[in-house]
Amino acid sequence: MNAGPGRRTVLRAAGAVAVTTPLLSACGGSSGSSGAATTGPDGAVRLDVGGMAVGESRYYRDARVILTRSSESDYVVFDQTCPHQGCAVSEVKEGKLLCPCHGSYFDPVSGDPVHGPAATALTVVPSSLEGTEIVLRG
Repeated sequence: MNAGPGRRTVLRAAGAVAVTTPLLSACGGSSGSSGAATTGPDGAVRLDVGGMAVGESRYYRDARVILTRSSESDYVVFDQTCPHQGCAVSEVKEGKLLCPCHGSYFDPVSGDPVHGPAATALTVVPSSLEGTEIVLRG
């Protein structure tokens, strides 16, 4: 008869969760401005850009993207995945987008790496401006 996991197994699993949860949170942390994404009835992801200043970048954790307002009328959206090893580019530091895992910095307007180890640019996500929202489809 199997009585289920023993006390030691349960305590080990609880300890593993207690140790790894803060580590996972640290990998995806954001020290810059962050925003909330919503999904419309059409399935499109919408990012509210109301009050966003020119030159500002926002990290949208739930949409896994970074949005930069590059001029009064232009915005650019990047996939948050660092091309170096797949960590989340989730911080804005010294005016650059930062991958906290290995220290790669990216230009917030072009997505080009300005300091390695990443050697390639962030991926641009197609988007459109509708009112005060950036809309991502697909």
